[in-house]
Formats: sequence, C-alpha cells, structure tokens
Amino acid sequence: MLLDNQASHKHVILWGAVLGVALVISAIATAGQAGIRYKIHDKVQKGKGHPRLIIEATGGIDKGTIHLKRSDGHTRDVPFNTLKEGDTKEIELKQPVGTYNYNVEVEATGIRGETVNMAFEFSATLAEKLDISVQKDAKMVAQGKLWMHSNRPLDRVDITVKKDSGELAHRETVELGGQKGTIKLEWPAVQDVGSVELKAHDVDGFWRGLRLQPFFVKIPHKEVNFNFGEATWDDSETPKLKGSLERIREAMEKHAHKGLQMRLYIAGYTDTVGSRSENRTLSRKRARAIGDWFSDELDMPIFYQGFGEDVLAVETPDETKEPKNRRAVYILGNAEPPTSEAIPRSNWKRLE
Repeated sequence: MLLDNQASHKHVILWGAVLGVALVISAIATAGQAGIRYKIHDKVQKGKGHPRLIIEATGGIDKGTIHLKRSDGHTRDVPFNTLKEGDTKEIELKQPVGTYNYNVEVEATGIRGETVNMAFEFSATLAEKLDISVQKDAKMVAQGKLWMHSNRPLDRVDITVKKDSGELAHRETVELGGQKGTIKLEWPAVQDVGSVELKAHDVDGFWRGLRLQPFFVKIPHKEVNFNFGEATWDDSETPKLKGSLERIREAMEKHAHKGLQMRLYIAGYTDTVGSRSENRTLSRKRARAIGDWFSDELDMPIFYQGFGEDVLAVETPDETKEPKNRRAVYILGNAEPPTSEAIPRSNWKRLE
C-alpha cells in the first residue's frame, strides 16, 4: 500500500504473492540394484532461500560424495551416508545473486558394494527480490496511463481494468522483452474506473502484483439558485444543499470499505451573461461558497474551481440567460479528477 498523506493521494495498492518457476530436471543412473536420480529447484528469489539440488536413491546406497564445481571456481564436496530407496539428500546451493553453472559428479557405493557414478550439469539462479512501484497519481490512472519502475528486467505485465461496479472493462498483456527501470504503461481510458490491477513478471518467472484504485464519484444534486451576480443564496435554497450532503454521506458510506481518503471537488459554471473573465471569477466564488457550506458538515479536504461559461450544458449565444448553464458539479474522489470536456483544466484550490 502506497500512501501520500501530504498530498491526500492514496493508492491502494494490494501486493500479490511472489512465485518462482522452478525448472525440474531429472535423470536416472543405475548399477545393479543401486541407483540415484536428481532434481533441481533452480530459481529462487533472494530472501526465499537458495536454489537446491536433491539426490534421491532409486536403490539402496551405502555411502557417497557429491562433488560440486560452480562456474566462478567455487568447489564443494558433500558426503552422505546410507540412503534407502526413496530417501533423499538435499543440498542448498548458497550462491551469490545471479545465475551460475554447476558441474556435478556423484560417487556412491551401493549396499551390495556396487559402484554408482553420475555426472551432470545445470544452472541455478538466485534473483534479487522483484520490486515494482508506480507513480502516485490517481488522475493518470483514470486517464489510462502510468509510469512503473522495476528493479529487475521484466518479461511482461498483465493489466486488468475494472469499472467501479466491478465489471471488467479492459484486459491485456504488455510484452516488455527484458525492460527494467522506468516503464510507461498505457491502456484505453475507462469511464468510472474502479481499479487497475498490474501483475509484473520478471525474466526469471517471478511476479509481483499491485492494485490501484482511482476513485471518482459524481454526486447527483439539485442546483442552488444564487442571487443574481452574487455568490450568495436565499434560505429557501439551503434544503438543496442538505439533500446533496445526504447523497455525499451515502457515497462515503458505500465506498468506506475501500479505505480511501476521500476529498470533495466542486466545479462551478455560469451562463453567457457577462464577460468570460467575470464569469470565471463568479463561478469560482460560487463553487467556494458551496464548499464553505459543506466544510461545516464534512470532515474532509474540499477543493473548488470555476470554469465560468467555458463549458456550457446548453449551447447559447453570448449574453443569454440560461438557468441550466448556471450549475455546479460535485465529485467525491481520492485524487484530482482527470481532465475532460466537463473539466478542461486542473487548477483546483483547497478550501482553507
């Protein structure tokens, strides 16, 4: 989970389990009734143990020695005593991080005195722990893009996008061919995105997952009728704000299980009466006035922005009175709403 309290951005991030794809190699050598076979757990992530060589008796073994020579010149002899059929001898390969080749010779004596010799080669990898992180920007996630950083070369990334309802919106696998460092990921933007799940696979078969939840909910409400040219309203309009407050609280309760730090965004708009700059100022003042009213009722950060007549709900000529254009939009979210036709700029001011 990544949390940026100062910016009030919260990316829920739920990490998946790390898996190693172990290559299993087996061989059988017999001499009379005595015999052995082996298998290799050849890929392990640092902190999860080490690669392992496992010798198994396929017939009674009295004693023996395993000679290991690593590609960096390190050698090791591992003796073992009686192994009954099915018994195993496990050798942990405590190697440095990286991939090394091993030459192995097994010299053993069967319980009847017969000789058992084997020689084989294999490679084993101790990989650095896969670590991925993403840019903490829920707005970018809602727009279908993010920057991810990986400390290890990646083979691919699985991307799953779901709507707020839980419905699958998009799924794809991005082939990366060994890229590491900072990687840009993009996918088709989805309206009402509820979560983006990433599963990054490194070139050694390990993976790590995370889940991001950009959260934006538009709150339905009745528009407040302001006094002409002012950022004030009559007492008769207050019930509309109380109704909106109830809907905001309902949305907060509905999404409380996500553990997100919620914020309220209020965007104001006007009709075309007056100059464009005057209307931007007026809409900003009205959005702030609504925010001031909510601030006495809600314990959360509140932001406001005015767009004036830049975004009309109903297209009209200049100097046209149109009540449907004198409106506000309420958005509950865990980060700045992504820009769109309705919100062409991102210049939110926090209510102090």
